Amino acid sequence: MGDIDFTDQITISGRTVSIASTTGSVLTSDRSFSASSGGMLLIIENSTVNISGLHFVSGSAASNGGCLSGSDSALAVVDSSFTSCTADNEGGGAYWLRTDVAFTNTTFTDCSASNSGGGVAIEDSDGVHFNDCSFEACSALAGGGAAFKNCDGVDFRKGGSFSSCSATYGGGAFVYYSDDVDFKDALFSDCSATYGGGGAWIQGANRVAFETSSFSSCSGSDWGGAINAVESSLVINNSAFSSAGSAMSSSDVLGQQVRVPSW
Repeated sequence: MGDIDFTDQITISGRTVSIASTTGSVLTSDRSFSASSGGMLLIIENSTVNISGLHFVSGSAASNGGCLSGSDSALAVVDSSFTSCTADNEGGGAYWLRTDVAFTNTTFTDCSASNSGGGVAIEDSDGVHFNDCSFEACSALAGGGAAFKNCDGVDFRKGGSFSSCSATYGGGAFVYYSDDVDFKDALFSDCSATYGGGGAWIQGANRVAFETSSFSSCSGSDWGGAINAVESSLVINNSAFSSAGSAMSSSDVLGQQVRVPSW
């Protein structure tokens, strides 16, 4: 598969499709066309889509998912990347609504959204998996380089990272009314938030856990340089917090509205 320059959106509806490249094909958009959601790919109506070895560049959408948007389908993305993608609402790189979604060894770089999820936004989904994925210099006007809203069961594992991401709330990750969210071996570095949770903003969530993770030089102007949690259950195990090479104080690490259950 060679490089492709999109001049219009492609819709996948009710199909099982595999799109793969062994040479790292680049998919770009000349932005000469307008797509509401899914600047390059729109996936709908019980489709199953597997993407491997593709690099999405410069996708844009008037609403959600600068490069890719989907709902009521299953998606797996492996060994791929999203770069310089934008959305005027949610998910600068990708947006997903309902059903299972998995990203493995995938990077999101310099992507942005006017609402939440500069790199990716996922809503109302069960079974959300990120393995060895990274977010670098992604930004959102509202929340997070990655945003998880009303999800149940989110795994962010195997050394994933957030670097130099920024947002109004939760520069790295934005977790909103989602349950059973696990960050393991995750690295948050140089992330910032206008109000709070430079590394992560957690709100209305039932059990969000950080295990063997680290926060380095993250900042929030008002609440929690590393994490701000509001009306949420938060678990932190074997994790490290530092700023400019030194340990953060408790007020720098966590916002003031944190509840840590004794589990």
